[in-house]
This record gives sequence, structure tokens and C-alpha cells, in this order.
Amino acid sequence: MKFNFTKVQTKNIDGSLVKKNTFFKVLANLLYHQAPTVDFVDIAIQINRGEVVELTAQQIQIVEKLVKDPEISGIACHARKSFQEYIDSIIDADRLDKRKEAKP
Repeated sequence: MKFNFTKVQTKNIDGSLVKKNTFFKVLANLLYHQAPTVDFVDIAIQINRGEVVELTAQQIQIVEKLVKDPEISGIACHARKSFQEYIDSIIDADRLDKRKEAKP
């Protein structure tokens, strides 16, 4: 699946979007420093550049696990929520596409 983490939109407490979106940079640094395998080094560099990355289901599970753990990630709860909403939307869209392809 393809992910563009620059599209993760974090919000202020009043619901307005954060003007300077740097979530993808935070995520890139998290992966660069905390990911369990060296495979994530190149992925982190691509994310840091704002590029679209292709991740396997296993890789996205690892990313989700790192982001969800506040002791590892240091990512604020509202940003983790925005991240999860983005991931869920991509996974749902991918499932829908696969169903459409499977229908005769």
C-alpha cells in the first residue's frame, strides 16, 4: 500500500488544522531511530522528504506499534489519533479496491 504521511492532518483543540504540518518529519525521525530493522532507514528518509512510500502490511503494523506507544514515540495523543485515522482510511480504500477487482 502507498502512504503519503504529509497528508496526516493534526488538529488543534478547537478542531482547526495545525498550520505547519510536521507530523511526517516526526514520524520519519521515529522510524529512523526506533525501527527494529534497517529496512526502515530508507523508508524514513523518503518520509522525511515528503515522498510517497510503499509499505507492506507487516511494515505498517510495525509503524503503528511504534506510533501508538507514547513512551517510544513521544507523539501526542491527538497526533496519534490523526495518524490512525489516516492509516485506517488508506487500508479501507485498499480493501474496497481489492473487492472491486475481485468482482466479475
